[in-house]
Amino acid sequence: MSASVLGTYNKALRHLEERPLLSLTDRREPRYLLDAEWSDAVATVLQSGYWKFGMRMVLANPDTTSSLNFGRKYSYLKPSDWVRTYQVSPDDRFYRLDREYIDGNGSWFSDLPYFYVRYVSNDPNFGMNMSLWGQAFTEYLGGYLAWCICPRIKQALDKKQDIEKTLKRLKAEAMAIDAMDAPPGKIPWGSWVTSRTPRGSVYPLNGGWDEY
Repeated sequence: MSASVLGTYNKALRHLEERPLLSLTDRREPRYLLDAEWSDAVATVLQSGYWKFGMRMVLANPDTTSSLNFGRKYSYLKPSDWVRTYQVSPDDRFYRLDREYIDGNGSWFSDLPYFYVRYVSNDPNFGMNMSLWGQAFTEYLGGYLAWCICPRIKQALDKKQDIEKTLKRLKAEAMAIDAMDAPPGKIPWGSWVTSRTPRGSVYPLNGGWDEY
């Protein structure tokens, strides 16, 4: 069953021991508070983990409109749907990771002339696609919403500490379940291997080295 805004609101209200909403048009204070927090809460929770349902991979090419006088050789503009960087690699299988790129000012900076990047996306087809949200993620989001509005509901003021404890558990559970959904993958090259590869090499291919 897909997640819904109303269902997530009611998860939050359950933590506050408030009666559930019947619809998103209920004229009640909790609903107004949840409406006000919804967008920021989703953005915060989406940014808090490397959620597989929100993961996107793209081939990044250097920004030809900018020139760098020092530091890394190339600048890459982040996509408009970027939320959090997961991995950067010179190959699309991510056998070898670039651990020396710099992140800042809406760009990545790297010595690679191109790279592939995995990142959490807030695109409607990825991270913001509620049909992809699992039960554990929506429980975590509901807990976070409850924590956000708790101080503004008089009868719930004394529940803030309990909600904080519950929120930590819900986050840990959601991240653990999300991690289990990923298939087994190859272990990226470590520093021992990369320090012994020919300069300019990406990964072993057919007994030789694929160069970029």
